[in-house]
Amino acid sequence: MATPLLMPLLGMTMEEGIISKWLVTEGANVKSGQPILEIETDKINAQIEAPADGVLGGIVAREGQAIKVQGLLAYVLAPGEQVPASPLPGPVTAQPPRPVEGAAERLRLSAVEEVRASVTEPGFAAPATRPTNGRLRVSPLARKLAKELGVDVARLAGSGPGGRVIEKDVRAAAAAPAPAPAALPPLPAEGAAERLRRSAGQGVRAPSPAVAAALPTIEALPAGSVIPLRGVRRVVAERMTQSLREMAQLTLTIEADATNLHQLRTQLAAQYEARLGFKIAYNDLLVRICARALAEHPRLNATIVGDEIRLLEGINIGVAVEQGQDLVVPNIKHADRKGLVEIATEFRGKVERARSNQLTLEDITGGTFTITNLGQHGIDAFTPIVNPPEAAILGVGRLAEKPAVVNSQVVPRMSMTLSLTIDHRVVDGAPGARFLARVNELIEQPYLLL
Repeated sequence: MATPLLMPLLGMTMEEGIISKWLVTEGANVKSGQPILEIETDKINAQIEAPADGVLGGIVAREGQAIKVQGLLAYVLAPGEQVPASPLPGPVTAQPPRPVEGAAERLRLSAVEEVRASVTEPGFAAPATRPTNGRLRVSPLARKLAKELGVDVARLAGSGPGGRVIEKDVRAAAAAPAPAPAALPPLPAEGAAERLRRSAGQGVRAPSPAVAAALPTIEALPAGSVIPLRGVRRVVAERMTQSLREMAQLTLTIEADATNLHQLRTQLAAQYEARLGFKIAYNDLLVRICARALAEHPRLNATIVGDEIRLLEGINIGVAVEQGQDLVVPNIKHADRKGLVEIATEFRGKVERARSNQLTLEDITGGTFTITNLGQHGIDAFTPIVNPPEAAILGVGRLAEKPAVVNSQVVPRMSMTLSLTIDHRVVDGAPGARFLARVNELIEQPYLLL
């Protein structure tokens, strides 16, 4: 009997997936559990496995096509079996959006933009035709590949759904002859302030390579652009609104002396860089610290289910990571059972997958506590919002040298502000304060972790 292969639901908020690549050709024999195609959602890329042994046939979903959840992709047939005539409808694809008037109406569109399923041959244009919302749509995989190959995605005509630029568009552009360079516009006249600085020998200083490398590349949008509230952005909006609406949130703040943490991190970075290929980061140490503190204060590693507060068995610590202009929170499962090097290695892999849109469902689900660090952006303190259904989140500010009084002497110390937001329904202020005090103690005396 023919077994239909359907677009799976890979998350509660998923509405559609894009066919990235068929790994098996039509007519090939497949085994149950064998990966046969790759799909891309707004949050992750995933491989889809064959649901049964047999022959792959009746492929109705093309590469680059957007298919709604439970839409038909293909069949797995028994040897000699024919594709069913019409037991299931064809691939469920989104319909073209109705014209709307004004930015306010466009912002009320669905979380997943409804686009045409037709696929055209990849092309190269200057400039590319934009979707009706005025914004070039580029898949995360295509954007990453374009950066590696030196391709300007703004000059590509996307062949994906709704004009989206996908991987094959970038590869086609990279293989095409380079166009003749356009004449550069004349340089703007130097301003009076700049001339004064130059005459005084005080030219503008460029950011250091370390700072420049740490800053993410943000897609520039023209003034008046409308960004549809969909995908990861809509998920974040819904969850944060739900969090503030349903939880009684309280934020506790403390300024930690991170001098010893800074010294330890410097030593570990030098010690492990050659072996690991990367430096131990502050977030790695903070995951280890919070895992120890959560094991000692389990009330913060909890959730509300109905009329019950449930203390969770696993300590799964998520760390907020930028993904283009969006935010994802991959987590380290059972962080309390792992050493620093294991945490650092695992987290580095998750960050790389996040930035190339390769996270799996396992990477982003099951978190019990979150760390969000805005220190690299120069933020001292902020009020983080609890990531439901968790009960607490730790906000981390920048590490900065400040004067401090030590043994009646004013000395320079490295300071870091911590902001713990708790769900007051689950944990009261005093237990939350004791947890934060323990985190502070481990930051000030990180050798207690050893």
